[in-house]
Parts: sequence; C-alpha cells; structure tokens
Amino acid sequence: MPEYTNAEWLTALRSAEPDAALDALRARLMQGLRYALVARYGVTEADIEDFVQDSLLRILDALD
Repeated sequence: MPEYTNAEWLTALRSAEPDAALDALRARLMQGLRYALVARYGVTEADIEDFVQDSLLRILDALD
C-alpha cells in the first residue's frame, strides 16, 4: 500500500486518473476499520464495505 502525504493524496485524488489513489485509499480505510471495529464490536465485512463506500463518496464530494 503506497504511503502518501496529505498533499499527495489530494493531488492524486484530484488528478485525471484517480483510480490508483482511490484503490489505495479504499485499502487503507478497509484495513483501519477492520482493525478498529471487527474484533471489538463484531461489525461485519459487509458493514465495513458500506462504511468505506460512504467514506469514499464523502471524500470525493469534498474535493469539488
């Protein structure tokens, strides 16, 4: 998983080809949410997918 600074995330997500950055961000969110929520709260994988999808949509909306 690539490491990005905040400025690099913004540049990559705003680029004409944001797919690689979106994939990396999705993976980062999935990893963090799994670690934080599954063991402690019994959140399902489907819930995590929903949280990540909602997060990505909110992030993309905020870039505009």
